[in-house]
Amino acid sequence: MQPNSDIEANHEEDYRKIRNELIKQQNQLVAVHTKSINSVNCWAKTIIIILLSLFILPFGITSTYYAFTDNSCLNLPAGKLIVTLKDYLAVDGILSLIYYVVILLTIVKTNINTFNSDNIIIKIILILCRIFVLSWTILGAIVFWSLIDNNKCDHGIYNYTFALLIIKFVSIILSSSEINSKNK
Repeated sequence: MQPNSDIEANHEEDYRKIRNELIKQQNQLVAVHTKSINSVNCWAKTIIIILLSLFILPFGITSTYYAFTDNSCLNLPAGKLIVTLKDYLAVDGILSLIYYVVILLTIVKTNINTFNSDNIIIKIILILCRIFVLSWTILGAIVFWSLIDNNKCDHGIYNYTFALLIIKFVSIILSSSEINSKNK
């Protein structure tokens, strides 16, 4: 009976070695997969940050710059409204910069794979932000196209504000159509 116990002991030893090797291989595969996911996550974050830097940051900087440096038409009274074009551009620029920083920090601190946009608090905040942006853009359009004499504006501020308002309206429409398509 002695030879069988040696054979069984050798089989047990072989089984443990093979099992340990399989566990080691599995751990290596998990590590490679995790590294791959982290790499994709990093690239996705980088691309999102570049897009935000291209589309949000320039408007925030330019609106703020014009609000505090241009005097051609920004301080013209807008009828009975207290808000001037300068106020519109200053608030728009500063809020765009704040929005950029908040989104940037959120992207850096959040794992894209586990981000849950179905959170009710996030939805409420986004809805409130969208309502404010729409309202503020409408106010800016009314001030620029109706309440001030925009012929007194320098070409740079006139063209920038005109383009800014059009781009904002288009982005609001695209954003609302995206929301509607998600709800269907």
